[in-house]
Amino acid sequence: MSYNKFRIWAGRIMGLIFLLFIQENLNFYALLVVVIGIVIRIWATGYIHKNKEVTTAGPYKFLRHPLYLGNFIKGLGVALFVNAYPLVVLYIPVFFCTYYKKMKLEERYLMDKFGQKYENYQNNTPLFIPTFKNLFKKDGAKFSWKNVILNREHLNFLGVVIVIIFFIIYQNNLELIRAA
Repeated sequence: MSYNKFRIWAGRIMGLIFLLFIQENLNFYALLVVVIGIVIRIWATGYIHKNKEVTTAGPYKFLRHPLYLGNFIKGLGVALFVNAYPLVVLYIPVFFCTYYKKMKLEERYLMDKFGQKYENYQNNTPLFIPTFKNLFKKDGAKFSWKNVILNREHLNFLGVVIVIIFFIIYQNNLELIRAA
């Protein structure tokens, strides 16, 4: 099994675990956390030009993997949404065990592809925890909704909406499901 397939299956298994531990009352405030994760992902995909350049604009000024930060925040929001706080404790290490290797594999690829340019970026920009030392750095790049669509981020957004709706329907029918 490829690492990407493993990562996808790990997410699916976490989703099933969230379903098993869903509480009677959903935490709708947690959807704000989910939205923050989605916004970070949209912001990042509006700047990235995969395999064409080292992207250093937008959120890439603050960290090397804003898409994964968006995934983390989005997943954390879903864990909070189902109101099963022990799952938050489980989610955090599972996420980092799964994504740390992905980040390192991706960095090795980018180093091979872009060499010194990526190494300079890597030396000046943190891996995952943002820093704002480059806040006022001019990059000249502009956000592009076309990039968001080309990077299929609208499908990611749609997937999250479907999962949230499914959780709401599931939770509203929890008594019937548990009685069966």
